[in-house]
Amino acid sequence: VEELADHYERLGMPYGAIDLDWLGWYHLDEIGDTPQRDLQQENLTDVAGRYWQSGVRHLLIAGAAKDDAAVQRIRAALPCPLRVVLLTTPLAVVERRLTAIPTSGRVDDLAVAKDWVSRGLGHCTVDLTLPGDAPLASSAAQVASWLAWERVT
Repeated sequence: VEELADHYERLGMPYGAIDLDWLGWYHLDEIGDTPQRDLQQENLTDVAGRYWQSGVRHLLIAGAAKDDAAVQRIRAALPCPLRVVLLTTPLAVVERRLTAIPTSGRVDDLAVAKDWVSRGLGHCTVDLTLPGDAPLASSAAQVASWLAWERVT
């Protein structure tokens, strides 16, 4: 998404970029039997809505979806249509990228990736599939061409 954002910025096209991980980066203690609120979903609704109210008509959403239900939750939070791109990335590439950033968060991300692969998660209905081990600039160019967004004035 960062590469796509740079592309649209160079074109002078208004856009909003949203990283789902950042919107869901929090911790709350559970209180009794009260389930935690889905703050990531609430935050996505709020941020996307604020962009939309400000006139942004192109939203770039970065994140991973376990399944079609997760995609539907994202879609429900947005004020605009959602098109889904899947990057098919071999686990070895994911491991190489995540271990290059030696933080405890990346170690956790790798454990989640391995768990998803072992349980067959991360597969959902998509609009476009690209190899996730391609150079980022190349993938961003392919997505931009496929989206064929035009400037909204």
